[in-house]
Amino acid sequence: MAIEIKAENKVTRQDTFRIHPSDVKVGRNSRMIAAPDYAATVLARAVSIAKSGQLQPAEVRRADDKTLVMVSGYTRRDAILLLREGFDAVDPDTGDTVRFHKPDATLWVKVTDVSADDAFLRSIKENLERKDTTDLQDALAQNELRVTMGWTDTKIARFYGKSNQNRVSDLEKLLRLPDAVQQKVHKGEMALSIALLTLELSDEERADIINRSADAGGKVSGPALKQLLRDLYDKKGGTPE
Repeated sequence: MAIEIKAENKVTRQDTFRIHPSDVKVGRNSRMIAAPDYAATVLARAVSIAKSGQLQPAEVRRADDKTLVMVSGYTRRDAILLLREGFDAVDPDTGDTVRFHKPDATLWVKVTDVSADDAFLRSIKENLERKDTTDLQDALAQNELRVTMGWTDTKIARFYGKSNQNRVSDLEKLLRLPDAVQQKVHKGEMALSIALLTLELSDEERADIINRSADAGGKVSGPALKQLLRDLYDKKGGTPE
């Protein structure tokens, strides 16, 4: 099926059809890495699709080699992959745990005429509107703009609607920290501002202070870490910057 839409005084052809979800390649996505609760989100979407169908098509674009690449709708794609595999979950209508399995489930897609860079920028804008990305997701997306597209921090800040580069600079510093610390920030176990206080520490010092300021669940206490940091610098005969 094909429809035509008008956009900026030109007509763009958009084909819609169904396809095996694995036949669509993963593209550049502004989330860069999955959200901490992504598995639960995919599961909920899979149940919804099993009971009500896919209500909106995912968007894809045609790459130069004519292969299809995801633009938006990653959760829908992964939900249908899960549905094809089969899973047990609570039926929201009955409250019973049942088996959801549709091995022939396909992904409804819409082909849209957009470049790889424009698709990436659009996904950032959409996530900004939803305000549901983590600091690490934002940091990685901004680094993609910086490295792959050659954007300056000033241009990045302006695109994100910031009046100065402070937020952009802080997110760039987050990527200088070890993966374990980045993941704590990503999971909400450590505030970005607290993580950045450990930037100048050695790996051993940082790990020790973070471990000692974390509770049994791994969540880091800002006040506790700051006190440990003050104690450390007192022993060194200096003060943290």
